[in-house]
Amino acid sequence: MNGAPVLSHQVDGRGEPLLLLNGGMMSFSAWDAFVAPLAERHRVVRCDFRGQLRSPGVPPAGFPGHAQDLLRLLDHLGVGPCHVAGTSYGAFAGLHLAALAPERVASLVAMTVADRVSGEMWAEAREMVVACREALAGGPREKVYDLISAFAFSAEWAAAHASEIASRRTLVTHLPDAWFEGLAGLLAALEGLDVTPPSSRASPARSSSSWPKTTGRCPAPEARPW
Repeated sequence: MNGAPVLSHQVDGRGEPLLLLNGGMMSFSAWDAFVAPLAERHRVVRCDFRGQLRSPGVPPAGFPGHAQDLLRLLDHLGVGPCHVAGTSYGAFAGLHLAALAPERVASLVAMTVADRVSGEMWAEAREMVVACREALAGGPREKVYDLISAFAFSAEWAAAHASEIASRRTLVTHLPDAWFEGLAGLLAALEGLDVTPPSSRASPARSSSSWPKTTGRCPAPEARPW
């Protein structure tokens, strides 16, 4: 492993270890509402990926680097085999962690994730990368949140929560430059990403038999990995 620092993290509860992995634009406090019941039976570990708000710095060039970061964190905490639950971007990281060190993953839940990043998905992600770089150059920071809102919220939900969206849109303008730099780097790792087994990529029928066994994997084509 390289000499990168241990990811910023928080640990709650006791019991079998459970590692929660963020979506690309999350910070680990987004799990707060779920931690209390989980911590009744588990030692819950949360972290920010390198490049996210609490773990600033240059993100790894790809998901194998995130998997290495996660192993370093587990080693630091003395955690052996653990349950892993990742959403969106974090689901991809969880899959790579299980592929890199299957003996460290007792079970894996990959939520709201596709088995590959399609051209359409990458076009949306790339637009956000460009918006982040424009924000760093003095452009409108709200544009990043506007792009997120456009695909994350239905028109009905957005209309019903207009004040909340407006408040969050304003908060984005106060995020540090490191957040925009990190998000651009995190999203760049999605280009061409494909976690289907190589033997099935040329066939319409895809099997996950050569990947570590997962629980509740949802390869929905419309899922966005960020």
